[in-house]
Amino acid sequence: VRKEVITALGYYKERKVVDSLISIIKSRNEEREIRFEAMASLVRIGDERAVIHIEGIARNSMDELRSDAEEALERFR
Repeated sequence: VRKEVITALGYYKERKVVDSLISIIKSRNEEREIRFEAMASLVRIGDERAVIHIEGIARNSMDELRSDAEEALERFR
């Protein structure tokens, strides 16, 4: 259920939604799949505030979403 909610949030461009999705992708306590869906939602929204956080994930060699973050950045550009 949580994955579907994260995906649905990706269709809203409200600031609070974007802030919530950013906090999810930054959280190491979230499941990989949830973080991935939050990142996909941010890409779908296209809010530039998310870019710096996705760049941080892409630069972190220890983050399990590193390659996904690199692909997400390509979609932003």
